Amino acid sequence: MEKNEKELLEEIKKEIEDLRKEMVKVEHLEEYAQSSNFPSLIAVIILQLFTLFLLGWIMYKGGFGF
Repeated sequence: MEKNEKELLEEIKKEIEDLRKEMVKVEHLEEYAQSSNFPSLIAVIILQLFTLFLLGWIMYKGGFGF
């Protein structure tokens, strides 16, 4: 019985340590979200839309022959 309790205790300790690691990750993500700069995000979105437009235009024209 004592061995089972020790194994259970070790398992609980491991789970607590895993939870601590996850909490640290979430804290870093929260800090990044608060300090993120919108202009670069908007620039990336515009660049992606432009790329999609170019790909669509190439497909519409029928390949790379223009």
